[in-house]
Amino acid sequence: MDTGAVPILNPAPFLMGGVTEFLKTAALSQVHCLELAPHGDQTINVSLGAAVGNVSYIEYYPPAYDEVWQNAFNDSLEIDREGRLPAPERPGIGFEPDYSVLDRFRII
Repeated sequence: MDTGAVPILNPAPFLMGGVTEFLKTAALSQVHCLELAPHGDQTINVSLGAAVGNVSYIEYYPPAYDEVWQNAFNDSLEIDREGRLPAPERPGIGFEPDYSVLDRFRII
C-alpha cells in the first residue's frame, strides 16, 4: 500500500478474520486512497460495502453457484436493473437463516 503497487484491495472477510479485520483493512485502504472490492459471497460483503466509503465492486454469486447456500436464508439479494446490489435494511447482515434447509446439516 505504501508504494502504490496495489490499486484495488480484494479482502475476503470469511478468510481474513471477519468483520473487524475487514474494517481495519478498509480504514488502511482509505488512508492510502485505495479502492476495495471485497472477495467472497455477497451476503456479508454487501453490508460491509455499504458501511465503508471506498468499495467499488461487490462480487455476486448467482443462485446456481451454490444452491444450498442460496437457499440457506429466507431472504436473498437481487441485482437491480441498474446493476446495483442494494444492501438489506434488516439488522445485522440482514438475513434470517432458513432452518428447514439448514437442519439437515446439523451435527448432533
